[in-house]
Amino acid sequence: MKTLKQIFEEKKAEQQGSVICGFPGIGKSTLFKELKDSGKKVLDSDSSTFDKSEFPQNYIKHIKESIAKGITILASSHDVVRDALIKEDMPFTLIYPDKTLKKEYLDRYEKRGSPESFVKLLDSNWDKWIGQ
Repeated sequence: MKTLKQIFEEKKAEQQGSVICGFPGIGKSTLFKELKDSGKKVLDSDSSTFDKSEFPQNYIKHIKESIAKGITILASSHDVVRDALIKEDMPFTLIYPDKTLKKEYLDRYEKRGSPESFVKLLDSNWDKWIGQ
């Protein structure tokens, strides 16, 4: 199985800017922190910081502008984001954990300090969201 970093390196070799959609806890922020001072064009684009009244259009606009500058975006894997990317004919790579890793990921969310409500949301929707 390839790591997120290996996929990032492959995407950089293929094209200028690209989109990697990652499930929560897959390592987007960790990879960004590792690469941000390396001179590589990468951006951890947390969808939770975008105005929800205009979402996902404002998020897709941000992604488009960034990849036009040659930046690889580490983006949300929400179904509405994926659907909008497909509608805009924007290719992306989707990374998600194996369904059997639920306990490991819930522990990961707790250890990183995610709010209890977030952990409960992922716990109750795990199978559904992984299945999407």
